[in-house]
Amino acid sequence: MDEDARMSAVDLICDYPLHIGQQNTEEEKSNIRMEFDNYQVWARRLKTKFPASYEQFEIGKRSMLNYFLTDGGDKWPLLKNLAIRIFSLISSSACVERTNSTMGFIHSKLRNKLSKEKIIKLCYIKNNTGEVMNEIDFEVLQEIAAEEDAMNDELDCSENSIEQDFVEEGILE
Repeated sequence: MDEDARMSAVDLICDYPLHIGQQNTEEEKSNIRMEFDNYQVWARRLKTKFPASYEQFEIGKRSMLNYFLTDGGDKWPLLKNLAIRIFSLISSSACVERTNSTMGFIHSKLRNKLSKEKIIKLCYIKNNTGEVMNEIDFEVLQEIAAEEDAMNDELDCSENSIEQDFVEEGILE
């Protein structure tokens, strides 16, 4: 993994909220980064000193979720909280599939210069349009339409009276 991608991943880990609905404080971000650095040192040491244990993770016989639920929870409590939340996500649910499909549609070969932020915003708009439409009060929309019709009727009447004035004065026939 190149350095920029690695730093982006570390930033994402540090920014991922510890508590649902709240952003991490700078102190929490710093503590998460410190735990993550210690975790990386441990993982490198495990790879060199105990390659058979490390291989269990690589071949998928042991998952990171299981590790953090058992051994890693005591060493890195903040990472444990994040790991449980992240690795417990269901990635094949319908809403995730729908979002991935939307992202693929928005970020196509023709539109591959879009920034990550713009893609996320466009996906949010696309995926939540139905929710917004459900919350719109259609009675209010009908009242607005009736007011606009009344205003248009007044304009039509005034245009007709102006037209009549021109006819009376001989400007129009």
